[in-house]
Amino acid sequence: MTKTHSQTKVTENKGIARFESYCANHIPQISWRPVPNDDIGIDGEVELYDLDGKPLAEILKVQLKSTERDKGYIKSENPHNGTFIFYAEKAHVEYWQKLANDVLLVIYDNRDNKNLLYAKKIENIDLRNTGIKSVPIKFDPSDLLSGSQNDFLQRFSRLHNDANPTIRPIAEGQEILVSNLLKITFPANAIYVAPLNYDRDEIIRDSWNTDKPIGHSASNRVVARSALNQKGKNFGSDWAIHKKQLITFHNLNDETISLSTIVESPIDEFTPEEFYTLDDDYKNVFKSFLKFCVQQILYKAGYEWRPDEELFRVIAPFPVNKNKELKQTWTGDKKAERTVFKAKYYEKTTKYYCQHFAFSIDIKEFNNEWFLCINPTWTVSIDGKQKSKVAYKTVKAMKRLERNKSVYNHLRFIVYQLSYTDLFRFAYPYLSFDGLEKFETDVIIDEIEWLKSEEAEEIAVLTDLEEQTANKNENTLF
Repeated sequence: MTKTHSQTKVTENKGIARFESYCANHIPQISWRPVPNDDIGIDGEVELYDLDGKPLAEILKVQLKSTERDKGYIKSENPHNGTFIFYAEKAHVEYWQKLANDVLLVIYDNRDNKNLLYAKKIENIDLRNTGIKSVPIKFDPSDLLSGSQNDFLQRFSRLHNDANPTIRPIAEGQEILVSNLLKITFPANAIYVAPLNYDRDEIIRDSWNTDKPIGHSASNRVVARSALNQKGKNFGSDWAIHKKQLITFHNLNDETISLSTIVESPIDEFTPEEFYTLDDDYKNVFKSFLKFCVQQILYKAGYEWRPDEELFRVIAPFPVNKNKELKQTWTGDKKAERTVFKAKYYEKTTKYYCQHFAFSIDIKEFNNEWFLCINPTWTVSIDGKQKSKVAYKTVKAMKRLERNKSVYNHLRFIVYQLSYTDLFRFAYPYLSFDGLEKFETDVIIDEIEWLKSEEAEEIAVLTDLEEQTANKNENTLF
C-alpha cells in the first residue's frame, strides 16, 4: 500500500515553515536550526545576532507545536481577552528546566488560516502543583510574534532585554555554598593505646552474678564496660576496643582515670595522624572512635544515641506528661529558642507520642582532614522511649515543609550544641569544630527571580527567620 503524508505532518511542516520565515525576516537576523531526528521535547534551536550580524553567543532551544483544528493543542480559550492554555507533557517541562539553554515554547495557530505564532520562554515552573502528566502553560496576546515588530531580542535575549526586565538575566557574581561538613581538629594531638588486662570469658561469667548479666555473644565494648562495672567503676563513651586493645584520647598513664583499671602496660602514645595512617583498618577504627567521642559531647548536651534508628535525638524530659515541651536557647544571628521536644497524649491508645529533634552523623576524611557530616531530621517516640512504628510518616510530612533556610538553621543549631560551653558545661578537650565548610562558585541562583515564581506563603517559608522556622516546626507534628 502506498504511504500517505498525514495531515498532522502537513500541519507540523506549516508551523516549521512559518517560524523559519519569521526568523529569516527578523531584523537583526535569527538563525533557525531544526533537530533532524530523535528529538526529546526539542524541535530545534535559534541563534541570536546583533545588527552587524555578529553572533551574541546566545542559543535558545525551541519546542514548536502546530494546530489547524479547534480540538488541537489550544485549550481553555477565552475569546474576550485572547488567552488560551497549552498543556505540555510534564516530562518535557522537567527536561526543559534542566537544560543549560533557555527554552522557547512556540505555538503555531492556523485555525481558520490565522497563521499566528505565539512564543513563551519556559522559566521557573513549580511542578509540585501541577498535574501528574501535564503542565498548563498560559498564553495571551502579549505572547504573539509579529514580523513587523522585530522585538525578538528585547523579549527573549538574556543580554539584550532592556525593554522587558521580567526576562531572567544572567546571574553574575559568586555564590557561597554552606555544606553540612563540620571540620574536626584534635587539640590534644595525642591518642593512647593499651592492651586489655582481663579475660573476656571470665568477665562474662562473673557478670552473671551481677544485676547486668551479659552473654557470650556480647560485643567487646559491652564486655569492657562490664569489666569496669565489676570494679565498681564507670566511664563515658569516648573510647574504643580493637584487637584486644583499648583506644582513647584520655591519658591511660593517669591511674585516677577509670579506664586505666582495665588495661596494662605497655601504653603507647600516638598522634591521631600516626594512628589512622597505620593502615585502612586503623582508619576505620578511628572513624568509629570519633563517633563515640561525639556521642560523649552530645550526651552532655542532652542528646542520646539511638542504635535502632542510627541517629541522635533529644532526650525526653522526665516525666513525660500532657503537652510537655522542651525548648533550647541558642545564639545564631541573635538569641533565639527552638522547640526540640513535644509530647501529645492520645487517650485512645493511652500513649504519649513525642516528637524529638534529631540528626544522624557520619565521619568523613578528605586529604588527611576530618569532618563531621551532619544530617538533621526528626523522630517520633512512644512515651519518649521506643521509636513509633508510624514515625516515618510524620517525619516525611514535616520534612516536606522544610526548605533551605530551615535546614540551614538546623545545622547551625547542631553546631552550636556541639561547641557550647558555660560555667556548668566545659569544653571537650579532645575534639574541636571549626565551623561548617563553605565553598565559592560563580554559578549562582538569582534569588529575586526565583522567588517571583513562588506563592506568598512559599516565599515566607523560603525566607524565614530562625524564630519563624522554629514556630513552623512546632506546628507540624500531629
